[in-house]
Amino acid sequence: MARIGRIGAGFGLIIAGVFMLVLPGPGIVTIVGGLAVLSKDLPWAGRLADWARAKFNSFFNNGSSEPRETDSV
Repeated sequence: MARIGRIGAGFGLIIAGVFMLVLPGPGIVTIVGGLAVLSKDLPWAGRLADWARAKFNSFFNNGSSEPRETDSV
């Protein structure tokens, strides 16, 4: 029963996140959260969540763990 509940909650979060991509709200964060919930029961969801986290981190860190340098004008 708990597994079915987790899977339902995970897919519910993913669907809510998709709606939040066009409506106000943290859509991408909600989708990744749904994948994290699903990853306890579905291996593909864990791999997809890891990939999304890596892309998110590389986007904000520009591919490195060092802070980005900006040109001051």
